Amino acid sequence: MKNEKGAGRPSTITPEVIEKVKGYIMSGTSLKDACLLADTNYSTWSDHERADPDLRRKRKAWQSMLVAQAKINISKQVFNNHDVSASIWIIEHAEKAETKRAINALNRARAKRERAQAQIAERQAQQLKQLDDSSDQAVIVDDFTDDEEVSDYDDSNKDED
Repeated sequence: MKNEKGAGRPSTITPEVIEKVKGYIMSGTSLKDACLLADTNYSTWSDHERADPDLRRKRKAWQSMLVAQAKINISKQVFNNHDVSASIWIIEHAEKAETKRAINALNRARAKRERAQAQIAERQAQQLKQLDDSSDQAVIVDDFTDDEEVSDYDDSNKDED
């Protein structure tokens, strides 16, 4: 790829190569395979896309076109030919997509709940630590016995010996 001053080797990503890659991608091949088929290096293509973000946007659009065209073809079968099998496929596909969205929403809600529970547990642990730290400063007073009882107890133990 030439730099701004025109120095360096010319890019191998020519308009012809771009058209070849476009055709392969629109037919459903991966970018790596499209580069291989167009006789260009995948890393060279990636470098070219980094230098030309518009090319990357176009490539992303090309990758979506095959699926979009397939949807158009199926809808034509449903509307024009009253194709029941195509209608069934569309309904099943829509149900799967709705189920996937519902599962994703449920998983997001569960994750949110888990994060909230973790925050609560963390706050409770901090509160317990604060209580523990404050109990280290407490003075313990032993008021179960007085000095006379201790001495009486000691004297009684001596008699038993």
